[in-house]
Amino acid sequence: MWRLIEECAERLTGEGRTPFTRRDLIDCITRATPKANANSINPIIQGITDNLRGGAPGAVGKGILHSVGRGQFVLLKDRSAGVTKAAHVEEAAPDDPLSEDGVKRSVKTWLETQGWERVVVVWGRGRGTDIDAHRNAQRWIIEAKGRGSLSAMRVNYFLAILGEILQRMSDPHARYSIALPDLPQFRNLWQRLPGLAKSRTGVSALFVDSSGRVTEAR
Repeated sequence: MWRLIEECAERLTGEGRTPFTRRDLIDCITRATPKANANSINPIIQGITDNLRGGAPGAVGKGILHSVGRGQFVLLKDRSAGVTKAAHVEEAAPDDPLSEDGVKRSVKTWLETQGWERVVVVWGRGRGTDIDAHRNAQRWIIEAKGRGSLSAMRVNYFLAILGEILQRMSDPHARYSIALPDLPQFRNLWQRLPGLAKSRTGVSALFVDSSGRVTEAR
């Protein structure tokens, strides 16, 4: 549960929703794990917040969240800044090729080999379109997600990335895609998305494997 809370906190921070509320965390977790409830989640939140007493004890300790007011939190690692990382600042290469930045890096390389001349990437948790590529008069807008650590979170990631790409659809001439690790669960989620939704939106999926190979599915 503490890992699920941490991933939800990271997602909320990445979306620029910081500080986030206890309710934000609970809603995020129950979407991914419907059997969870506030009574089971609240003690864990309390137990992983560095400046709150009590809560459910755990080996992870109180090193994940920091309370900034009644019912409001930030990730402890972002406590000093209180904001997400600046856009367009490249992070160090991630160890995991299927992390979010790993996926972005592979897609960027793949696009450049396909002749896309200008590929702008927002690294880390910066705000804005994850990948905005240009080739002559063509434009390709791509939102990316990493592998996550839990099956339930991958479902949440998939639903979130669909919402994110739809919110980017302001250019009628652009091409739109989502980029995901090439894992069976993400493949199945894409296959289960109705064909009508895919054809109406024109969205495709770019699947990135651990070697950096990219394949497009429609």
